[in-house]
Amino acid sequence: MTHSSINDELQVLIIDDQALMRKIIRGLLRDAGIRNVSEAENGRDGLDQLLDFSKKFPDIIICDLHMDEMSGIEFIHKLRRSKKIRDANVPVIVLTGESDGMVLDVTEQVGANAVLQNPVTPTVLHQEIEKAV
Repeated sequence: MTHSSINDELQVLIIDDQALMRKIIRGLLRDAGIRNVSEAENGRDGLDQLLDFSKKFPDIIICDLHMDEMSGIEFIHKLRRSKKIRDANVPVIVLTGESDGMVLDVTEQVGANAVLQNPVTPTVLHQEIEKAV
């Protein structure tokens, strides 16, 4: 499979409480040739979307850590333990401005596939997506 055919098929869910960040991530994904993108405003909204069988299930999730209502860590924790979600092992890449090593370790311990720090380049993001899927 070529890069473009993988990217054409790839379904990505962005979970971030800041509309501007969702727009930036969407732009980074577009630069990587990924166009099938849905968005959620926080972890709770993200879980609701994953439980909605009328929506296409994402191949990968890009999630922020610090959000109102439900943080990235809480989202990943609930996702990984859910019996109702179609694929509780769907890859999750955390994209964050957080630099506290302990927080980043916990993020990986709850089940994040990768933790990337902002600002991230389209190349790095694309490499991590390819590794994860």
